[in-house]
Amino acid sequence: MQKLRLSPGSELVAGLTRLYPIPGSRSGSFSLIKIWSVKTKQLVHDLRVPGRAYELVFSPDESTVVAADRTGNLGSTTTIRAWNLADGSERRLGFFFGETDKLYFSPDGSRLAAIANLDYSFLNAFGDFSFKLGVWQVTGEGDAMTITIPNAFGDSKATCLPLEKWSNELRQEVVGGVTPVLRGFSADGKQIICETESGLRTTYNARSGELLQHPNICTVGVFKSMLMVALNQLRPDMKVLNVVIEPGNKQTRLERSADGWWRAGTVKTSGFKIDGEHFVSRVRGSDHRDHIMMRLGLKDGTNLADLSSLKHPLGVIKIDRKKGGLKFRLEEVTDGIESGETLQSGEVRWASPPGG
Repeated sequence: MQKLRLSPGSELVAGLTRLYPIPGSRSGSFSLIKIWSVKTKQLVHDLRVPGRAYELVFSPDESTVVAADRTGNLGSTTTIRAWNLADGSERRLGFFFGETDKLYFSPDGSRLAAIANLDYSFLNAFGDFSFKLGVWQVTGEGDAMTITIPNAFGDSKATCLPLEKWSNELRQEVVGGVTPVLRGFSADGKQIICETESGLRTTYNARSGELLQHPNICTVGVFKSMLMVALNQLRPDMKVLNVVIEPGNKQTRLERSADGWWRAGTVKTSGFKIDGEHFVSRVRGSDHRDHIMMRLGLKDGTNLADLSSLKHPLGVIKIDRKKGGLKFRLEEVTDGIESGETLQSGEVRWASPPGG
């Protein structure tokens, strides 16, 4: 038996057992969930799950049990199932790619939440370090909802950390540090709270999925941080930027066109611009909008012209202001102490207009 769960009122206990197919048979893996009465010590439910169940939870009123089971090997798909313990009926709430660490009921038992986590090899293969938070309606009326938790690495992991530093051990440490952990619903059930080991804490509206609080940490990489801060401070007559990223001494010349977009070269399917409170990046003709203060982990109204540092999952981004440009440096932080080691650096230099 792999898991035992006691119900909130201590009246029931559930046990989870995974069974594997007999060699040569056509039947796949399945699991059994057995539920006993604590008082009578009698088996009251024997539920069969068509998959490898790995997590289960009782609703607050003990009327429902929910399980997560997976199918597939390296790339597993998780299905969330609920059983009404009054009549034994089963209902599939939904599914997601990956696995989850824990299932959480809202205090009134009407909704269930879980985060879909992927193993690093899949995150690396997909090039996407965002995570999905699922919310399902167990009782009453309401639609299922998926919330995308901000990408803690920015658009590319390479803009956060030099590639030569990505050892297997560091991959696990870094990804573990930014992987969101669900802390459950607020006491009134109106909010869902997530946080990471590195300090990123986010709170969402449990009904709409709206982000209610800014993260207290920058959730974009050095390159995007540089552009968000620099483009906000440029005079309208500035037309040229030179961007340098280390290591590698990668240099890019950006020019502002008549339509307000900053582009490298004449390709109009890519570029950057500031649109009010948002930083807009265009990649292959598709626009992505980031709320600047939220993605930089700052309070609304923060004066970017006075900004000297940004907390980041990988350390701290320090800003050095020079005449005609800004220098950025991602410095490693270990156990809350700045080590002085530079993980990545960059610079934005602007060219003054003729006569400027």
